[in-house]
Amino acid sequence: MEMPRNIEISTKQQAREYVRKASLKITPERIVAANRQIYTSCYSVLRRKNIKSLFIYVSRENEADTHMLIKHFLKDKINVYVPKVIGDNEMVAARLMTWDSLITGRYGLREPKNFDELAVEIDIVITPGLAFTIEGARLGQGRGYYDRWLTENSYADTIALAYEHQILSVVPTSRHDVSVAEIITEKRRIMCTSANL
Repeated sequence: MEMPRNIEISTKQQAREYVRKASLKITPERIVAANRQIYTSCYSVLRRKNIKSLFIYVSRENEADTHMLIKHFLKDKINVYVPKVIGDNEMVAARLMTWDSLITGRYGLREPKNFDELAVEIDIVITPGLAFTIEGARLGQGRGYYDRWLTENSYADTIALAYEHQILSVVPTSRHDVSVAEIITEKRRIMCTSANL
């Protein structure tokens, strides 16, 4: 097993800068291969869990790809919910009926054009993040949308998708930061030891 990077990081900003710089060193070919492996591993895990619904981010550049997963689960008739930002600081889990119904919303995020149906119950939450530890600490973009949502909706298991260079030995956290239960990278599946959900 590859060990977490043992680097000197004391602030969230340092961790974000480290991961962003590391991302620039990864070739497009390696990213494509990593995304394929993450997709295969995650799809296999979720099928074994026999889920009926999931809340999953719509990936952007530099995030572990979720597009193939979303399309596959829509085809499998799984209830797929994706983030939609409402107002200044609220994120909801909005039902996605078709891939083509996504539009570009706030912060350049792709989200459903209409959101008549919000999640009532979700089996699995697939979370994004900039950096993680094997204990489950998660560092996001800094806006706190997922931390707030996970705190208010703590009924589902959480899985983070990440590249290996995003797994660090230490990630600075705050009291309101919510950990993940599991991380899937292109090389391994990490069952986190101190997730707080």
